[in-house]
Amino acid sequence: SPAASSGLRVDDVVLSVNQQTTENMPHGIFVKLVGESSDVDFIVQPREEYLRVNIRPKLNAQQTPTPSILSNNNSDNTRKTGLSKALSKLTNR
Repeated sequence: SPAASSGLRVDDVVLSVNQQTTENMPHGIFVKLVGESSDVDFIVQPREEYLRVNIRPKLNAQQTPTPSILSNNNSDNTRKTGLSKALSKLTNR
């Protein structure tokens, strides 16, 4: 299949399609984006490496919240570094 020959594997997590994040994307929109063009750009991550944790610890008087990486001036660089690491893992498979 075209997907298999391009390196996609069963259980890969599709993070974006044609530069649009797939987080909270309805399935119908995903299918439409993929079907609209003959060239489709995916950013994927193997399921075994994909872990999403959304935990908010309770704070006590001695703890302070951890600042978000998105609140500092280097947020673009931080995101690019994370994306570069993810892409290098994919290309080294």
